[in-house]
Amino acid sequence: MVVRSDEALAESNLMDDAEPLWMDGRYVFPEPSHNFWRAGPFLVMDCGGTWIGWNAPAVSLPPALAANVQTIHP
Repeated sequence: MVVRSDEALAESNLMDDAEPLWMDGRYVFPEPSHNFWRAGPFLVMDCGGTWIGWNAPAVSLPPALAANVQTIHP
């Protein structure tokens, strides 16, 4: 599942214990444009918005965060 969550993530505690994986990454553009963190079972990406992904059917977003996201791919 992948969801987009720009403002909702800042209001949640999902990132409190997040582990940086790839910060200020250069992927397509010459300047840094990508940041990735691991937050428990979630992969969080900041690139033109905030994206949250996970691949565990038994896992779901915290209710306060789930109410304010846009599902990209179920």
